[in-house]
Amino acid sequence: MLIGYLSAGERFSKLLRTKLSIINKKGVIYLEVTAGRVKFNNVLFSYANDKLIVKKISFTVKGGKTIALIRPTRSSKSILLNLLKRFIDPSKGSIKINSQNISNVTLRSLRENIAVIPQNLKVPNKSIREIVLYGLHADDVKIVESCKAASIHKRIVYCNARYNTVVREEGIKLLGGKR
Repeated sequence: MLIGYLSAGERFSKLLRTKLSIINKKGVIYLEVTAGRVKFNNVLFSYANDKLIVKKISFTVKGGKTIALIRPTRSSKSILLNLLKRFIDPSKGSIKINSQNISNVTLRSLRENIAVIPQNLKVPNKSIREIVLYGLHADDVKIVESCKAASIHKRIVYCNARYNTVVREEGIKLLGGKR
């Protein structure tokens, strides 16, 4: 058992020493989100000159709209999200938010302005406020703005404790359709 812990510790130490491949370039600016329009323009992606995984994808999503990526299993849906959040960069093409190329904005400003909700979401036993704040530094105004943008604010204000309402695991305390 001790050998297993040492091996895991060595792998973790190696991970911490790994040089990041996606970093802020010099001269990057803070992402200014106004309309929230996202545009993929002729985006191609492959791992290290391997076969293309994403082939010339182009689409535009207007601000305030919700989209669903519906494709068969293993058809690069996660890759598109990883490209959008700059966990990886496109081999060619560009991704823009409000006409700002995401490679020219700070990683922090990009990632704190993008939310991804997985299909099989497990909700912790916490208040709505705590869930919205997860990983963010925001005040009540920003929390309400975020919930309005996600079209859930009107539902929250009908809860007795509003943003302090505790959501049970898997959203059980909320009525169907509100999870």
